Amino acid sequence: MLAFFVTALAVSQPALLPKDGPGLAPAQLRLPERPALPAASVNDPVECGSCHPDVASQWRTSAHALSSFNNPLYRVAIDRLRDERGPGPSRMCAACHDVALLADGGMDGKEVPLDARAVAGISCTTCHSAAHVTVDGNGSLELRGDEALPTELRRATLAAHQERVVNAPLRTAELCGSCHRSFLDPSTGNSTPFFGMDDYGAWRGSAYAGQQAERPDEVAEATCQGCHMAPEAAVLGDLASKDGGVKSHRFLGAHTSLAAMRADADTLARVRKFLEGSVRVEVAAARVGSGGWVMPASLAQVKVGEPLELDVVVTNDAVGHRFPGGTLDNQGTVVRLTVRTARGALVAQPVVHPLRSEVVDAQGRPLHERQTHDFKAAVWNHTIPPRASRAFRVQVQLPALEPGELPLEVEAVVEHQARLGALHAVACADAKTQRGQARDALTRRLTAQVVDACVAQPVTVVAKAVSSLDGKGRLDWTQAYRRGLALSVGLQEYLEEAAQAFAAGLAVAPAEASAQVRL
Repeated sequence: MLAFFVTALAVSQPALLPKDGPGLAPAQLRLPERPALPAASVNDPVECGSCHPDVASQWRTSAHALSSFNNPLYRVAIDRLRDERGPGPSRMCAACHDVALLADGGMDGKEVPLDARAVAGISCTTCHSAAHVTVDGNGSLELRGDEALPTELRRATLAAHQERVVNAPLRTAELCGSCHRSFLDPSTGNSTPFFGMDDYGAWRGSAYAGQQAERPDEVAEATCQGCHMAPEAAVLGDLASKDGGVKSHRFLGAHTSLAAMRADADTLARVRKFLEGSVRVEVAAARVGSGGWVMPASLAQVKVGEPLELDVVVTNDAVGHRFPGGTLDNQGTVVRLTVRTARGALVAQPVVHPLRSEVVDAQGRPLHERQTHDFKAAVWNHTIPPRASRAFRVQVQLPALEPGELPLEVEAVVEHQARLGALHAVACADAKTQRGQARDALTRRLTAQVVDACVAQPVTVVAKAVSSLDGKGRLDWTQAYRRGLALSVGLQEYLEEAAQAFAAGLAVAPAEASAQVRL
């Protein structure tokens, strides 16, 4: 009873949010005294690239380089925020997308200046000037203002340069978390505090960060840099190369839309390869009519005229945060389930299950165009935490089938698409306006990059499973374990089924696995 009252008291208290950055609220960025940032923050790709051509070349293909008003998806969302709530709240976005504009007051006017600051992106200076970071989010960085590049490149000054740019936070997950975590509150136009995104929090609570509270996972610890900055061969003579390579500054993630908008086939291929196999999908179990569940689904004996139920399980095997990550409300990733006869004919229309969250406004209306200032609550979240499994259940009413149409074949596919079609559509429309055309022209003039907001979004098959319902196959204990995990976080009515899945898996597991997995 005491625990109940303590919990109730905690819930009743107002949310404790970080203190605002001096003069930049709701941004948490802390800047040095004048000059706010070295002028090189805008010219980094050229000035830093003279000695680090590999890093600069990689960076130009990254989402960091396309994070500002050269990104059609971002600018249509922040423009709406600025138009409907004024420029002040947009400083929260600028802390992570537009440091050059924020530092010089460029976000405070009615219109964002059309100059180099609007296409600077997250440049070298931003990360390599981080003197101190916190994990509050909204750009919770403290930047130093001294020049990163010495004027005279003598041996002593090169050592000083290296000491200057290799700062303490640089190789920490907390540096990434300062921006890959965001919150909304009344200062951003929202009626109540609300997490906008939280990749850092998901990682921090996972086995990748050394946490073992949820389950006894055997997995090597890893930081953001370990996955998103894997070593890459230095082919242009980069002075920072070691053993012929550099830490990749492509920051590969899931930005297939941005690569397609730039017509960058090489980056799109790299991102797709990075995504493939990051999660696992299984047609884990089946039930025919009023019978019991059988695992795996292939053991099911299909009967014409009786309903067929299927459990599809998706497991986040290899992603250190939720899958999909980032802005959970605007992910276009889905699980597509298709049931066909042995002759290839569709038994029913494919079932599509979204892997995203659904955010609504104060009137309960779904928001699919990144209207962050109207966010009120997330009513469901189908994204998958790291090392976790989630299930969705489908019922198929089988039509009259001839013997030659059996066995049925079930296919489950995880299809990744970076953004919802609604956001893509408004970004395309915005790019055709006078304001959008002017910004695209600025991007072409200053960065030599052509960005087409209206190009079709790529769809990437991340995982696929095919199961023939022919009554054959045998149970794999790890599959039973994953289904048990998935059902145990679903409806309360599924708990008994979860226990049955765990027990079935334990019965066929080898002795060493039974001892390791403490069910």
